[in-house]
Amino acid sequence: MRFSQVFEPVRKGDFGLTDEAIYRSIQHGPPFVPVYGGSEGHVELTRQVSEKGRTLYDEPVTVFEGEGIILSLDGSAGHMTYTKGRRFALNHHAGFLRLREGARDKVDPEFFSLFCATILQNHAVGEGSKSLTTRVLNDIKFEVPSLDSQHDILRALRPVLEASRRSEGIIASVESLERVVLSGGYTRYEVRDVPISEIFECHRGNSGLTAETIYRNLLGAGDRYEVLSSSTLDRTRMGFIPDCEIGGRALTTVMDEGLLVARNGIAGTVWVVPRGRYTLTDHAYLLTKKAKFSHLVSLPWFAQQYRHVFLDFASHSANSTWDKTGFMSSVRVDIPALSEQEQVASNYSQLESIGIRLRNLRERTLGLIELPISAA
Repeated sequence: MRFSQVFEPVRKGDFGLTDEAIYRSIQHGPPFVPVYGGSEGHVELTRQVSEKGRTLYDEPVTVFEGEGIILSLDGSAGHMTYTKGRRFALNHHAGFLRLREGARDKVDPEFFSLFCATILQNHAVGEGSKSLTTRVLNDIKFEVPSLDSQHDILRALRPVLEASRRSEGIIASVESLERVVLSGGYTRYEVRDVPISEIFECHRGNSGLTAETIYRNLLGAGDRYEVLSSSTLDRTRMGFIPDCEIGGRALTTVMDEGLLVARNGIAGTVWVVPRGRYTLTDHAYLLTKKAKFSHLVSLPWFAQQYRHVFLDFASHSANSTWDKTGFMSSVRVDIPALSEQEQVASNYSQLESIGIRLRNLRERTLGLIELPISAA
């Protein structure tokens, strides 16, 4: 079957449904609905928008409802969440799928969302943050068992599905806690109100460093460097490249630990990367500590304490980018005693460990879901 023969044209979410537009919508009052985008999950209630709200382009917010599938089009492109009986909004990184009337005797949308996600993910293109275009989507071909077999499989899996959905709710709560600034009321400080540019060196990426470039230089001699981009997910890692020239320019490399900041896509998102040998695409920046602060700043603490500041410098346009120049020139921070940083970082690490265990458990649960399809 071809995708376009089974599903109605994908209804994309609203352009300009940014954090700024969501915040402005508060003045319109209830009812509020959750906003989802291109992330892997479409269940967490992190953002809600008024149904009477408007986008940055002064268009009314589109409210989706009914039975269908929420599909990530950018970022975690191809990820699907079956939904029924909910009202919600989408930004332009996601879309809503509904079956054509003539396909209801062929495909169960819940079955499709569970067993065909990998097919869609394999058609996503791009580096780091991947995308699915409407043209590519409509041409995708797939096979599913008879509708009766689909229903039999779903009935057999119902206990596992319910357990998975309950775990999603718990994981969403943990992830909300992970975004909280964990501050215990600092008593001693190394420095106060110091410019960020005095603490960190900002390394920019290599223009032209693409998956094709990595492939062309794969067998080259010399030291090898891990390629960092705007995502740290295993499935989107770009691998390693030997020292080489790109477009006549030497490869920019960094041999240190640091803070990886997404330049676009999920702009302003920050991760800690351990000491290593790195190079970057132009979708990310790497911040490394200057010598003066090498023993005064805990990177895990800094990433958590100032995560919201990094995000503040992501543009509010439909195609968000991170303002490196503004961040490095205007941000000033307080640095408490290292022992107090490490205590806060330890508290966060424990919470993160719980989240990792829960996500691993959910992955194993989802692995159980995939088994029956081979016998159908």
